[in-house]
Amino acid sequence: MSLIQIKIEERHKLAHLFQDHPGGLIPQSILDGYSGRALANQTLKFAALEIPSARVCILGGDFSQTEVREYLKSLPGFSQVFFADKSFIDVAQEVHPGKWIELERHAFSADRLNPEYLKTLKSKIPDGFQIVKIDISLARQLRKRKNKFAKAHGFNFVSPEDFIARGFGYCALDGKNIACVGSSFAVCDAGIEIQIDTQKQYQGKGLATAVAAHLIIECLEKNLVPSWDAATTTSAKLAEKLGYMPEGVYTMMVFTNSRFLVSLRNTIRRIKSSRTKQ
Repeated sequence: MSLIQIKIEERHKLAHLFQDHPGGLIPQSILDGYSGRALANQTLKFAALEIPSARVCILGGDFSQTEVREYLKSLPGFSQVFFADKSFIDVAQEVHPGKWIELERHAFSADRLNPEYLKTLKSKIPDGFQIVKIDISLARQLRKRKNKFAKAHGFNFVSPEDFIARGFGYCALDGKNIACVGSSFAVCDAGIEIQIDTQKQYQGKGLATAVAAHLIIECLEKNLVPSWDAATTTSAKLAEKLGYMPEGVYTMMVFTNSRFLVSLRNTIRRIKSSRTKQ
């Protein structure tokens, strides 16, 4: 039996499947009906929270359910899969053996953020730059760009106007050029999931720190949780600099739909590792 789509007003029935789930506030954003879609089996023992346009899926519940394997068989290539129960790894490899890449992400707590300390960070702006709140004009500029730097900002909103109405963010400007941007990748009743990106030529200037501090301070002033979930060690180090407390590393998986790509990646990693040891 295939999964059924759960109406927004009924998504709360799935909340128990995603308690203490990795992925920051993105699962809650979907459960609250602000983004994505929710699928579940008839018994509500297994559910998938999805952002289809980003190929992100967050799985919760009992992975022995028949529908889990059916769901994985139809999974698009390069889907990013989040899960709390590590038994999922065995099921995933059983359905698509050798076609997965395991990646580590870093979880953080925002409980001990210090507003006064953040105010000192937000004031440290390099000469020639200014930090401004994203208005409709900047939101439209970001929407028009198709590159990796800009595409995540406003991604989970219907339009730039929708982003201004439900989300918020800040940009570091070099003249009229957007050098760095920090915004709400996803929103929920409790807070936002933060996304920070800096153009390559502007990295290393402290722009991400200042922009993030502006964004976090506004969250705290609005009693919103500024959730930070890091995909890289660079992002993790920035989180700690801002005052986030590490809560450990967890595993997520990317479905490549290709044994060759996984083998190639593993070979490249072995070569790099051997060169480092030399």
